Amino acid sequence: MSRLPKPFNTPRRTDSRTYQITLNKTCGLPARVCDEWRRRSFQDFPDDLAQYRNPKNKAAAETAAFALITFLKKKQDEGDTRHVVFADITVGNWLEKFTRIETSPRTGINASKNRPYSIDTLKG
Repeated sequence: MSRLPKPFNTPRRTDSRTYQITLNKTCGLPARVCDEWRRRSFQDFPDDLAQYRNPKNKAAAETAAFALITFLKKKQDEGDTRHVVFADITVGNWLEKFTRIETSPRTGINASKNRPYSIDTLKG
């Protein structure tokens, strides 16, 4: 009987004593999410999983990976992901939407990477 593949990989970095995570397609999340979590640091975990950001050994890294998969599945089931809605919109409304902090896609990107919003990140 063959072994089931793990839904993630947690190799140890050679240059430091930290671990990185890669989600495999067998974890049950969409391929897009798995690609976003390819060779990422545990420091990139969301604020809700802050206690898992510094795994000291392989067992702690695997526990953190399972917690991340569970967290991402729960977020996906709740529908907290941002969706693009196609609608007729004028140029003025489009500019207002993309330059306001509350509705800007850049804000969502920065929030997903745990970075603060900065006006310097907008390109003219």
